[in-house]
Amino acid sequence: MNIKLIAADLDGTTLKEDKTVSDTTVAAFESAAEKGIYVVPATGRTFHMIPERIAGLKCIDYAVTSNGASVVDIKNNSIIYSNLLSTKTALQLLDILSCYNTITEVFANGNSQSESGAIERLPGYDKSQLFYYYRVEKQVFVDSLRDFVSNNGTGVEKICIPYLPEKDVREEIIRKVSTVSGCSITSANKMDVEINAETANKGSGLKHLCDYLKIGKDHVMVFGDEKNDIDMFRFAKVAVAMGNAAPELKRAADIITETNENDGVALAVKKYALCAQ
Repeated sequence: MNIKLIAADLDGTTLKEDKTVSDTTVAAFESAAEKGIYVVPATGRTFHMIPERIAGLKCIDYAVTSNGASVVDIKNNSIIYSNLLSTKTALQLLDILSCYNTITEVFANGNSQSESGAIERLPGYDKSQLFYYYRVEKQVFVDSLRDFVSNNGTGVEKICIPYLPEKDVREEIIRKVSTVSGCSITSANKMDVEINAETANKGSGLKHLCDYLKIGKDHVMVFGDEKNDIDMFRFAKVAVAMGNAAPELKRAADIITETNENDGVALAVKKYALCAQ
């Protein structure tokens, strides 16, 4: 395999369950970069929610973020591609979601915005230290998401409802959101709903990055574990599903590696990308 670019999802893939990345995985990424292979986080997170241990690596120059809605040149701090929800569509979606007692996040300008007090209003929400770091310290709190979207002026990368433990409510929200034109729906786990522009997905974002770097899809290896990874699986020559991946992603994969807890990304990079160079 003549791999020139590796794109790896973060949560459930590159990151362990405690949201850390192992030294073994970092070393594999650095070894790939030494051989001239681009290493690219491809995540549903905004750019500023990528852990510093990943974003700060010298071997990482680009990131596909917000499910492909924004492709970032990290070293130059610039956006090389974006595919955003229009202000009109985002406001329609917020009107639908306002009927539910849940947290709503609006991803824009590389940040995640949510309304002040939303977490406290939601009974039983996980307020552990880990949740606090990844959901609270990196949130930008606003008084009104509707006002934020109306005044933002640049469109919205993604709207996310991160915690929907009641299956019936989740399915009802998906049905209602599906009636809004100009958007697509996916998820990163069994309890969230993620809404992007109709043609925004990790596969599209990755394709635009590959075009920018003049790398053909036959030289691309991707890693993932959930539904929002499926489009980049369809794009890349070599698709690697984690051992903990959703069944439909395993069915779409060329290779199934170990779980995220067992350094599955590092093992596959070494076996299929480095040894084959």
